[in-house]
Formats: sequence, C-alpha cells, structure tokens
Amino acid sequence: MFLETGYSRRFEEEADDYALRRLSEVGVPTENYAKILERLDEAHRRRSGGEAENDYLSTHPASAARIERARSFRP
Repeated sequence: MFLETGYSRRFEEEADDYALRRLSEVGVPTENYAKILERLDEAHRRRSGGEAENDYLSTHPASAARIERARSFRP
C-alpha cells in the first residue's frame, strides 16, 4: 500500500508541475491553480464533515503543500 501511495503522489506532483509550467507558458497566473486547489479542498472538507485529510494514507500530496507549491512556483 505504501509503495502505491508513493507512486501516486509522485505522479500527482508531476501533473501539478506540468500544469503550472503550461499555465505560465500561456500567461495564466499560477495563483489561479492555487485557488482551484483551495476550492477543491474546501469542498472535500464540507463533504467529509470538516475532517482534514490524513496525509500519511492519502494517495495525493496534502492540499496545503500543493497550494503552497502553486503559489511559489517559478518557471
């Protein structure tokens, strides 16, 4: 299970990197990506009764880390 989690997280990070690079290339601020991630996180919290995600067992990187990466991204 932990091996699969690591692969999924790495793929998710690669997908984020690609999206952020591409957004930068076409002139879209990466802050927009961060805002989308925030909205997804908020929706998840509403559906789960306000529970934060468990980063150790999640197949995706923690939302807060992904949001921070988007905000600090420099091509």
